[in-house]
Amino acid sequence: MRLRPAATVRAATYFLIGGVTHTLFYWVVGIAAFLLAVIFSARFYTDVLWFDEIGYLDVHLKIVETKIWMGVTPFLFMSSMVALNMLLAQKLARADRVVSADERRVDSWRRAAEPYFHPIVITIALFCGLVLALQTYPEWQTYVLWANQVEWGRNDPQFGRDLGYFMFELSLHVLVNYWLFVCTLVVLILTIATSYVFGGIRPQAPGSILPFQVNLHISALVLILLALIGWGMLLQLHLLSYSERGVVTGLGFTDSNASLLAYKFVAAAVVIGFIMFQINIRQPSYIIPTIVLVYLVMIGLSIIRFYPNLFQLIIVEPQELEREQPYIVDHLQFTRYGYGLEHVERRTAGIEDTGDVTALAGHRDVLEDLRLWDPRTLLVNFRELQTFRAYYDFIDVDVDRYLIDGELRPVMIAAREVDTENLPKHSRRWQSERMIYTHGYGLLSASTTDATEAGMPKFLSSDIPISGMGPLSVRIRVFISERIRPNFR
Repeated sequence: MRLRPAATVRAATYFLIGGVTHTLFYWVVGIAAFLLAVIFSARFYTDVLWFDEIGYLDVHLKIVETKIWMGVTPFLFMSSMVALNMLLAQKLARADRVVSADERRVDSWRRAAEPYFHPIVITIALFCGLVLALQTYPEWQTYVLWANQVEWGRNDPQFGRDLGYFMFELSLHVLVNYWLFVCTLVVLILTIATSYVFGGIRPQAPGSILPFQVNLHISALVLILLALIGWGMLLQLHLLSYSERGVVTGLGFTDSNASLLAYKFVAAAVVIGFIMFQINIRQPSYIIPTIVLVYLVMIGLSIIRFYPNLFQLIIVEPQELEREQPYIVDHLQFTRYGYGLEHVERRTAGIEDTGDVTALAGHRDVLEDLRLWDPRTLLVNFRELQTFRAYYDFIDVDVDRYLIDGELRPVMIAAREVDTENLPKHSRRWQSERMIYTHGYGLLSASTTDATEAGMPKFLSSDIPISGMGPLSVRIRVFISERIRPNFR
């Protein structure tokens, strides 16, 4: 036996919602809520004891309070917006319409869902609010920065705004814009779906147009969405201060001359879309919204994504140093400002300014131990000269002191570790990674003060098997290190 669509919807709705009145369901929900309350209460009480012990209980309670408000406020806002708009969409749908032959399936869905509409709305609203709340409360630090903002005292050279705006306000504005956009988009989709099911939108009906009330409702949501997109474009302008496109972090020649123009152009496109939807309110149709959406997508993709990249490739790169020089100067100035180096006194000191040169002869042992090798440079040499196998690697080079020939000498030292990621694919099997390629081999060491005639490091212990001098020439197998973590599964 095959159920009709209306019967299928009715059966599914009863199974999901109609059966929730059973006593068993309430027992399950109650037990789950009790267990969650016990778990969170135990964790909260443990944190309270810990922070009270170290003297930061008031700080911890303030953080908890901020997290609660950062979750409760979006939850209430999202849930109420979803519920109100879905109920309004159902109310604005015409109940006295004539159902055409093409609308019978949709009408059967309406008749099946109508008795349970309010529970459905409440469930969807609470779910949407919960999802948004779970996304917002971890951002409590962004709110705390905004709530405790101060004037920085220096303006950004591109936008002329105080640096405190970028440090304290901009991140919160971006988050609020994103959350409001997601909320409005979800509400718009649910409103359109509700209007479609209950007959407010009837694309199947011959010669149908949107009723004025339905069109006004949907257009108002779209206008809010466009306003949020426009606000987002203005925020993106300021986010270019963190751009990594040029040779330095921040606005470069391309961002100042191409990306800024692209975002302003898209903002103008949003204004045009706003005007077109105003026209759509007075002359309802399906054509204008479609044109606006396609127009915005094409403008956004073509202008924001492609134009700055072409500008960088064609205009900037052939003369990059000349065009980026003013921005590099700004970058250096703000780097000095950030590290407090603007007022450092600069002077050149010769050896004659250091005092008695002959006094250095008494510190010959110290001068002889001055390190000549940089660990980063030496790491490259170690990898090129001493890995020997594709599955061996050196992670870093450390500086230590060892007793060699009766003298305590500084030594550059690194462990030859195994890296199974570099094995060929046919060798990366369970038995190979856990029974064969399980450990690195040997310590590689070099003098910090000497080099060979060819300019290479002078090794104290090297090769496979290990050869060399001093305590570092022992055969060592490296099973646990910075890269290697035992896996016993």
